[in-house]
Amino acid sequence: TGNCASVTAYYDNITGVLGNPPNNDPATGPAAPPARDAADVMSFYGGDGNSYTDEAGVVIVGFGAGVPESVTLADGQVVTKVPGHKYHGIGNETQGFDVSAMDKFYFDFYTTDDMTNHPLGLKFEDLAGGQQELAIPAGGVLAADQWHSVEVDLSLFNSVDFSQLKWIVPVTW
Repeated sequence: TGNCASVTAYYDNITGVLGNPPNNDPATGPAAPPARDAADVMSFYGGDGNSYTDEAGVVIVGFGAGVPESVTLADGQVVTKVPGHKYHGIGNETQGFDVSAMDKFYFDFYTTDDMTNHPLGLKFEDLAGGQQELAIPAGGVLAADQWHSVEVDLSLFNSVDFSQLKWIVPVTW
């Protein structure tokens, strides 16, 4: 439309791939989640119907990242893939969830990137605007191309009203 800034750019060694691009999806999903009494669990995304029932009204939204997509892996497990991850939200932005009786937050994640220099964080937001983001203690290197299981003590988050949780936001720095 003629309103772009004028720039000078140089390009070299541009190549393409013949055929389908490589598939970096994991071949299998994570191990089963810890066995807990279903009455003590609120599941926000169980993929392919794990032993817990997912809460109604949960959405997964990419905030400035690729559009989350459901992927069925070779072992039949269904996972959500967020390409170009910067951060994304899992929750319900209009009604929220009461998770105030919960002690722990557990999730599995897989990355195709070495996250040694990009720690993983977790941000919780409530309906009233309260929010808190903390680094997750890794206990080691978050290596590429493998599943990682993380369990976080919710008592570390004291600036969020967990009776009206709006978003769970995994973030990388």
